[in-house]
Amino acid sequence: LVNNAGIAPLGSIEEMPPSRFDELHAVNVRGVYLCCRAVWPVMKRQGGGTILNISSVASADPFPGFTAYGATKAWINGWTRGLADEGKAHGIRVFAVAPGAVETRMLRDALPDFPPEHALDPREVAAFLHTLTQPACRYASGQTIFFRK
Repeated sequence: LVNNAGIAPLGSIEEMPPSRFDELHAVNVRGVYLCCRAVWPVMKRQGGGTILNISSVASADPFPGFTAYGATKAWINGWTRGLADEGKAHGIRVFAVAPGAVETRMLRDALPDFPPEHALDPREVAAFLHTLTQPACRYASGQTIFFRK
């Protein structure tokens, strides 16, 4: 499972209405929970699996306007650690990957002037995610891996 859905609305605490905060939480937190919950019994029955939760460097260092977004991604990091402990006995591995800016439509919508040369290529991120599914990474379950260009 790759939990990659997310929204990143910009706004300070005064600028973000509660309805937008609720939407952010519904997508970035509740969506991850629901997807993990849906695959968990299947992974247990099959003797294991891998869950890759997409976090963000903003989870550890949100810049102004990204505080709420960063908080949802910090939740993902904690969720990943706890879920990895729950899944260990069942062969379920859980990782959080916290990239910096990735060249996507979401980046361009949020920060249209972000220098492209400082953004990760989505193919690089995908290749890294694939690496985490390999048996050699089984002992790193529960970790949040941060990387940026």
